[in-house]
Amino acid sequence: GDYGVRALLGLAVLAKNDVRSKVAAAERGLRFISIDPLMEESLISRQAPHLRLSDPSGSYTLDLRDPWARAVADYCLEQWAFVRNHVPFESAFLRPILNGKTLKDPGTFLEQGFPDAGILTFTFLLPAQKQLPPLQSGAQTAVIRPHERHRRKLTPELEQLALHIASSCCFSTLTTVVRSLSADFTLSTHAAKVLCSWLREMGPSCLAMQCSAAQPLLESVGSAAEDMSDLDLLAPAWVTFCGKFLTAPAPVQDLRTALDFLVAGNPTGHYRFNLASPSEFLAAEYLLATNEWETELAKSKSFPDVSQKGNYQCLRNESLDDESFEYRPEWPLPASGIFQFHIALPKRPTKSSKVISDDAWQRMMEMLSSSQVPALAQVMCLRRASPSLVVNCQQALAAMKALCPDKERKRGKKKKKAKRKKRKKGGRKGLPPASAEALPEHVVRKALFSVLIFRIKDFKSIREVFFEGDGPFAGRDAERNLLECETAFGRLNLLDPARIDSQLHMLNLDHHEDRQICRLILSIVFEENKKKPFQKGQFVPCKYGRRGETALRTLHVVPVWWAEVDPPLHGALAIKMAASKANEKAREKIAAKYMRM
Repeated sequence: GDYGVRALLGLAVLAKNDVRSKVAAAERGLRFISIDPLMEESLISRQAPHLRLSDPSGSYTLDLRDPWARAVADYCLEQWAFVRNHVPFESAFLRPILNGKTLKDPGTFLEQGFPDAGILTFTFLLPAQKQLPPLQSGAQTAVIRPHERHRRKLTPELEQLALHIASSCCFSTLTTVVRSLSADFTLSTHAAKVLCSWLREMGPSCLAMQCSAAQPLLESVGSAAEDMSDLDLLAPAWVTFCGKFLTAPAPVQDLRTALDFLVAGNPTGHYRFNLASPSEFLAAEYLLATNEWETELAKSKSFPDVSQKGNYQCLRNESLDDESFEYRPEWPLPASGIFQFHIALPKRPTKSSKVISDDAWQRMMEMLSSSQVPALAQVMCLRRASPSLVVNCQQALAAMKALCPDKERKRGKKKKKAKRKKRKKGGRKGLPPASAEALPEHVVRKALFSVLIFRIKDFKSIREVFFEGDGPFAGRDAERNLLECETAFGRLNLLDPARIDSQLHMLNLDHHEDRQICRLILSIVFEENKKKPFQKGQFVPCKYGRRGETALRTLHVVPVWWAEVDPPLHGALAIKMAASKANEKAREKIAAKYMRM
């Protein structure tokens, strides 16, 4: 697939001898490769390995018995070696632990490699390159999209080698090679024109494959003066080739665009973009740039990795045309398709931030709730002002009651009374009125929650206030509401370390977030037990087994090596701490290794 071809071209054949590549292609002895036949596979494949070649930053748990795991560890160590003069080992590798022991001297592993057995866990932070392309004459600012930052320009010799490889490919492989070259390299107009002519020779029976390669090829053309001067030579052929592939945007019903609903200071929420629409494409592009900024900021400050997939990204639940995939910074935004995702920027108010006064907040809620606009429009108005607001949990709860009154519970009581009357009269159940509200209240409540979740100062009480007792997300649908919010905003962002023993945690140890919660629970109990082996009754219950099993195996005593080394790499775990007198400060200190406190 594309991922393997990109690795071969970028790391082996077209490598250059600089700080980002270990050995030049000539030193590897590679002059040419043939990659036909090739299995057709999309860049958004679910089976893509968890390693980004351009930026391998992320959280890793590796079983060194697997050659692939050792290759990942070696690759991360080699990438750090290129920048070791200005990035210390302690800043690049957070909490590197091999078989329960902290790694302090990487020299042995640089020379001899990692051992053939053991469990290695670490979080790798590779700073992004600070060098930006020089501004063109007359340009005021440089707009660098995330997938363009790692592109490099090929030398004339390497470009000729790339064309030589592409010329030997059949049509199905040609499109993959073109996509791979377009994703990682800046091509000259001559190379793009040659590749374009070869794509046209595929004929009308391969239009979809041609389009998948043609769109990124146009973006890869360099912006230097010598490239721009020849762009007019490419334009006529490009228009005749790609004109029929342009997808028309959705019909415009009003003058509002996606940019009107985008709040740069607080974009946390759910988005669904039709990329064929120019305004929605720009909005998606802006959010990807915002995600990159927040990711690099978190890496520079060595914040814990609270991402969904252990890649430090703020994007969650990404899908393109309903096909799930893992977003990578080098992924180019396509020109068409339905791009859907959640974005959660865990930017908490600082300790010095002042909460808005209760009187001012109450007046704001009265003004919004008394307006005649729909509830969702009221939430959007509050989002506009939210970047400059800091609230507490009780004020956020008051906003829920003012803007999203719980009419569903009232309707439920009225329906029960109506049923009783009809039963007495012998009547039948009637159909709902045609004027029923199209937007359920729980949808508006979750939209409001996305506005306020990272503007709450006492965020550690969110779970208790909103999901327990009489909270807006409590009741019969409490578990479903909590699961939806954790999926959208992150399990680690909704966790209260001081009350972590008050709930049963259902964990999938294959997922990064669940492993972090498991590590947090075990670390807290291990410290409170004075680092002694676990005893019977400290976890009630604790069940472990393979995913999909109907009945998990009960563990009366949790193995202490789970805390000293690491939990199992795979499996399902149901765990709950026994109630105990909590030392909140000690728990929060431990939680700071895994959460953004």
